[in-house]
Amino acid sequence: MRLFLVFFFVIYGCFHVYAFLRIRAAFTLSKGTWIFIALFMLIMVIAPIIIHMSEKAGYSSFARFLSFVGYIWLGMLFLFVSFSLVIDIFRIMVHLGGIVFTHKLPALTFTPRQAFMIPLVVSFAIACYGYFEALSVRTEKISIKTNKVPPEAGTIRIVQISDVHVGLIVRDERLTKILSKVKEAAPDILISTGDLVDGELNDLDGLVSLFKEIRPKFGKFAITGNHEFYAGLPQALAFTRKAGFTVLRGEHRDIQGILNIA
Repeated sequence: MRLFLVFFFVIYGCFHVYAFLRIRAAFTLSKGTWIFIALFMLIMVIAPIIIHMSEKAGYSSFARFLSFVGYIWLGMLFLFVSFSLVIDIFRIMVHLGGIVFTHKLPALTFTPRQAFMIPLVVSFAIACYGYFEALSVRTEKISIKTNKVPPEAGTIRIVQISDVHVGLIVRDERLTKILSKVKEAAPDILISTGDLVDGELNDLDGLVSLFKEIRPKFGKFAITGNHEFYAGLPQALAFTRKAGFTVLRGEHRDIQGILNIA
């Protein structure tokens, strides 16, 4: 975990340095503005640590606010750097092409401001689309026909949820919307394939009860994802089990001779 965190903060810090240099190349700003931008970026780099410590100390509202800002920023920055690197590669190729053909290609070049604004606008548009897309909870239906299930078992409906991230940001309203879709599907088996929880898991007893309302005929099963480890594995497993899930970790369960879940 420590090695992962070192890699994360080094890479995330480099993303901010890259973005800062792109801003400096594109704009002439006052010293105070540069200091403000640098401080904001520094806070965003260490935001995951501040969120973790705030939540642990009981400052849930502040932690929730910083989570909302910090993780949207993380997504935006990742998109911006990705598109900026594409433009940088293109500019290098144009430059090399000019050297090879001994002729400059001004029509194919970008000014520093254009090289900053184009990725920014594209990143913002995609982030907005992703945000509103995430608010929409839809059901995807897949039918699997097999002769390995006994005919007398009939149709078995398995509902899968994944990456729910119950915690600071995903609370009652969002979870209720997700679980209402689960109830509509009337599952025989409910499975959670990782990242059911996120954060320190404080004040989530009410959310446990929402899961308990769902009682599939053959049970509920879950596996861990990476965020269960970020949240603290013992707490994450305790929440998942309280919610009525059987957690499978290198295990399998035979479902009345019909299915084997591993």
